[in-house]
Amino acid sequence: MNKRDFQLNPFVKKFNNYINKIDDSLITELEFYSWSEFYLPLKYACDGGKRIRPFILTLCAESLNNGNLNSLNSRARENIFTVSTAIELLHTESVIHDDIIDQIIIEEVCPLSM
Repeated sequence: MNKRDFQLNPFVKKFNNYINKIDDSLITELEFYSWSEFYLPLKYACDGGKRIRPFILTLCAESLNNGNLNSLNSRARENIFTVSTAIELLHTESVIHDDIIDQIIIEEVCPLSM
């Protein structure tokens, strides 16, 4: 059981299928950029995490479809997980950007070279 499974333990049994599909979709999307110099850092940044944002989006889609995504055609279901992946990537990239800005501010206030 990895760290994320432990953190989401109450949900894992009921929603494990959604979590796995979100992870699979994220891996598939990242593979499109395997040629990029940003691939490994982004892959590292996306490892772990609770996937709360894409999970909430998936649950919203489920609730709008009377609690059942299985009744949707396969393309519609796939689109839900693609959008969920986009939300997770946007969040991850905003965290990375925030960390970069924070580091710039720290270096301006307290320069590393004295």
